[in-house]
Amino acid sequence: MSAAPDATIMDFAIGILVSLGASIMNALGLNLLKLDHVRNSQRSMHEQRNECGRPMWHLGLYLYIASQLVGSTIALS
Repeated sequence: MSAAPDATIMDFAIGILVSLGASIMNALGLNLLKLDHVRNSQRSMHEQRNECGRPMWHLGLYLYIASQLVGSTIALS
């Protein structure tokens, strides 16, 4: 049957796109985490906040976690 090769090519293309998206999310999440740490370290000790009180830190962390879940679960299956 000729439908099987088309499905294999489509699955391959979807896997590539999901992997690329997960890599971008991973890099963005890690860069947001680092940016937040740098900005927080430039504040005085009295003005610094812990990680739980910094929204950018949460966004970076959740992007990183989502990228790992998407990359591991969808792209490799």
